Amino acid sequence: MASNKNPYVPELVTITNIIEETPNIKSLQVVFNDPERMKTFKFEPGQVGQLSVFGIGESTFVINSPPTRMEYLQFSVMKAGEVTAAIHELYPGDQMGLRAPLGNWFPYDVMRGRKILFIGGGIGLAPLRTLILYMLDNRGDYKDITIIYGARTPP
Repeated sequence: MASNKNPYVPELVTITNIIEETPNIKSLQVVFNDPERMKTFKFEPGQVGQLSVFGIGESTFVINSPPTRMEYLQFSVMKAGEVTAAIHELYPGDQMGLRAPLGNWFPYDVMRGRKILFIGGGIGLAPLRTLILYMLDNRGDYKDITIIYGARTPP
């Protein structure tokens, strides 16, 4: 189970990298401003965080980097409203607030030793990314891993 400081108090994070996945989807890689926090932050695959754009608002996104790779936390953001449009205007070096971890997670423990099938499409694959990478990082714990993915247009 994830344990951290009070998840209802935002912590400052800095954007270190932005990946333009599509014209309306960007993946942000962020790190806590306190380097020690990256070492103590714990979460489970499937949990979410609320990103705050100062003066605009906040919105909830899945942490789609796995807990087995803690160089940064990654969030994929589809431009769909005021907060997400503001996020799309940010650059590496900009700061945001983060409240995390929040919510439940995938029951990966009960999946050990089983064949795994993931089905996703478009931005719907982003929430599964954390679990897929977690399982690949713990490959010996799972049997076959199959991904079925659909998209409007090929990459």
